[in-house]
Amino acid sequence: MDHAEQALVMRSMRTTTVICFAIAISIPIYVAIAWFLASQGPLDDEPPASVVYGLLALAAGLLIAAVAVSRRLKTTAAAKPTLVERLDAQRVATIVSFALREGIAVVGLVITLLDGDLRWILGLATVSLVAMLLDWPAPADWERLAADPATAPII
Repeated sequence: MDHAEQALVMRSMRTTTVICFAIAISIPIYVAIAWFLASQGPLDDEPPASVVYGLLALAAGLLIAAVAVSRRLKTTAAAKPTLVERLDAQRVATIVSFALREGIAVVGLVITLLDGDLRWILGLATVSLVAMLLDWPAPADWERLAADPATAPII
């Protein structure tokens, strides 16, 4: 890999990492919003259990979708013919999977706003952040994309 390619890879990874950080930093903001609104007093009506369980199922589905979409899009990214296309596709894959993981915390915020119980946002925000940390952009993954797929298949 020459210097220009290495600079392109590092710039692409840095940009993606900043975007991922921005998505991740939204999670504590959701917790703060829930904390503030829950401290205003309890809601008059408690939501039906079926609504809460439906939203929890949605959160679980988002977690599963984030993993599946991440794997699928990253595999597709590795098969692109040029380095720029591979890096762009890798960026899209990472950002889309982070947005899906962020959705888990949003579901926690919604349940907390409906129920008034902070444990929902705290639990689902934790799941969201841990899922993001486990798929954080790693330099080795991005450098592997710089290899020519014809001469060095990406696995």
